[in-house]
Amino acid sequence: MIDEGSGPGPLGPRGGRPRILVVDDEIDILRAFRRMLPGHEVVAAAGGPDAVAILQQDDDFDALVLDVMMPDIDGRQLYLWIAAERPRLLPRILFCTGGIFSRSVEEWVRSVQNPLLLKPVALADLLAVLAPLTGRSTP
Repeated sequence: MIDEGSGPGPLGPRGGRPRILVVDDEIDILRAFRRMLPGHEVVAAAGGPDAVAILQQDDDFDALVLDVMMPDIDGRQLYLWIAAERPRLLPRILFCTGGIFSRSVEEWVRSVQNPLLLKPVALADLLAVLAPLTGRSTP
């Protein structure tokens, strides 16, 4: 699922609306992020393969929210793809999870410098993590 943007750059023709790619295999979670971020342009990717397809066409995002545990391409695999194909986006990634069920994935998430939010995500926590990535202060 792709939401068409209104222009490039975080402060460009979009009127200063930060652009966020949210990647999760649960449609309800994608909808929740959209509701939580009305002042942002939220582009939803229904899983890792969808995210790769979007990023191959358009990588102009202020932040990326990646679910850790997804089928097909999980958050770790997507992060590694981004590292190889779009490395400038690495500092813009934050991870989100309802639980990590593998010790190796847990150790890997701790080894990278990106923030991790636990579901259900509190709005204040989400905005606090997104603020430095998007150049917006928290309310």
